[in-house]
Amino acid sequence: MMKRIYRLLLVVLGGIVFLTGCGDDKLVMTTTENTRTTTEKQTNSEDATEEAVTEAPSDEDKALTLSMLYEANKGDALLKDSTGVKVQLDFYGNGNQWGYETYFIGFDSDGNYVQSYENSEGVCNVLDHRRGCWYVSDENGIYTKIYPENGISDRLVDYNHNEMVYEPSKEGTTEEIKDIYRMNGSLILETQVSGTDGDYEYTYVLDDEYKILSYECRSGNALVMSETTVLNTTFQVPSVLTGLEDRTNERIITVKNVDYGIEYSYSVSALYPVDFEMYGAAIYMDEECTIPYNNISQDMERRDENGIYQNLTLYLKQ
Repeated sequence: MMKRIYRLLLVVLGGIVFLTGCGDDKLVMTTTENTRTTTEKQTNSEDATEEAVTEAPSDEDKALTLSMLYEANKGDALLKDSTGVKVQLDFYGNGNQWGYETYFIGFDSDGNYVQSYENSEGVCNVLDHRRGCWYVSDENGIYTKIYPENGISDRLVDYNHNEMVYEPSKEGTTEEIKDIYRMNGSLILETQVSGTDGDYEYTYVLDDEYKILSYECRSGNALVMSETTVLNTTFQVPSVLTGLEDRTNERIITVKNVDYGIEYSYSVSALYPVDFEMYGAAIYMDEECTIPYNNISQDMERRDENGIYQNLTLYLKQ
């Protein structure tokens, strides 16, 4: 049911994309902001339902397929001639909202591609695509995260970029169109999702290009999740990571892959320690790969008296 949960992507997808191989995929930089309105809450109010004007769909409306919906809401399509897209997901239980997630794809004020994610638990991730790293704020504090294995980071970024707003059903889950119509001029799509965790009904509000403006997800009569999308918006650095705007303190992280003789360099903020997300390899302090690198704790020992982190050379071995 929760087809679009970004926090799980950041933890799990690296392993998934690693299994699919490494490539040189290029991104078309686009940005989307979730401001999906939920059919103006017509289903929550009898009065609103009475005032709503329902119209029959046109032949073009009725030709809409889930494949067309997916293509219209990929990052490449949403960011065409756009600065960014912001998506807001709200989760409900027992009639009350219990959490939210907000994510963005698009460009910063300097024209650099960026992705960001925040949730109600205080987790924040921001992609610095130009430097090839993520900046993370969670229960461990603020730190830089790097995916040093060949191709992993690019494929993770591409997945988040193109699957963010609408993701096709996975194996074991089916989504079928129930109805298409117009209400007060907006195109409404109703679908049913069936899977191992139950059946859910989605009501999407679309623009005339099939971009998702909002949706509601229900299990029976209970509201489970809603989403709103803001199109053509601008990137705002999350308040917890305002230090990212300071580009005067930089350091170089060098990772040498001893198996393949490949070297990667990352210019990252010198204000934060660095962590590595690994899938099948390990990081070492020495070229012989006998002294494991213990990530943040070991990096913190290398700060100078002003709290600035130093350049670092490490070694990657399968």
